[in-house]
Amino acid sequence: MNRDSSTKLLGLDSARRIVDKNGIFAADVVIVPLEDGDRTIALRKAGKKVITFDLNPLSRTSQTANITIVDNVTRAIDLLIMNCEVLSKKIK
Repeated sequence: MNRDSSTKLLGLDSARRIVDKNGIFAADVVIVPLEDGDRTIALRKAGKKVITFDLNPLSRTSQTANITIVDNVTRAIDLLIMNCEVLSKKIK
């Protein structure tokens, strides 16, 4: 990642705190595809809406995200994309 286009999320001490200014940092909605409770919490504190995939509905990630899809990420992402495409056509 280019240092000029990166910034840091508050509340994380690991390398996961580094995000792109024009990507995650600028986004309103972020998908956290794997269990990552610390990052989910940091994103929520930064005012982001968080969608996550998790097999455990009682995990910290699941409990902290705005929307939790309890399913396998590789199976569910295709369904999420398909439904987003359908909804975006209804908005137009």
